Amino acid sequence: MLREGFFYYLSIVILLFITCMSCSHNSDKVLLKKLTLENTLTRLKNGDTQFYYANYKDSIGRDLSDDLRDKLNSGKLKRDFYVNEVDSIKEIRVSILNDNEIFEEIQLRSAMIFPMKNFTFEDVNCLEIKERINKSINNDQGAREIDGYIKKAIEIDEENRTLVISIIEKCGWSIIDTAQINDVFLLVQHMDSEFMARYYPIFIEYHNKGLLSNLIIQND
Repeated sequence: MLREGFFYYLSIVILLFITCMSCSHNSDKVLLKKLTLENTLTRLKNGDTQFYYANYKDSIGRDLSDDLRDKLNSGKLKRDFYVNEVDSIKEIRVSILNDNEIFEEIQLRSAMIFPMKNFTFEDVNCLEIKERINKSINNDQGAREIDGYIKKAIEIDEENRTLVISIIEKCGWSIIDTAQINDVFLLVQHMDSEFMARYYPIFIEYHNKGLLSNLIIQND
């Protein structure tokens, strides 16, 4: 009888131990919170490098299969960032990339390579940018009206890129006169794709507010 009682209580202890281990494992999963695309982009653009140390997992948190790794390396997967209880990026979970998610993934990849990392900013006076934007758009259009314009246009585009990015990053969008948003959009269109991807969501907001007239939005 004593022997049976011993094994009974031993089985209870083992069961409780397994249950606790399972609860602990599940609680770790519960503590991971998925970031929205907007939150992820904000963190990356502000220089959050925690994702360097994050583990890549599948959509439900399992280790990646060889097939998923191949798809990830060939750009066929989307990424979702997850943070732990102390708000550190802990996991990047991947899933099949749908056509309507391609632009979102482009934004993430662009933010992950930190286009501002080695950028040389211009010293700008945030109270005197209206005239400088006007001059930039005039130079932009003027460079494209002369014979053999390509070389001159490249030079002007580089100058305008430095100025416009310095204004946006140092002074913020609110300092830009809404009447000049179309001009700023035209200047950004002549930049490299990583900068276009960085600012395009803002232009969509301006377009939705009726402040940007020449933004082409493709409907699914």
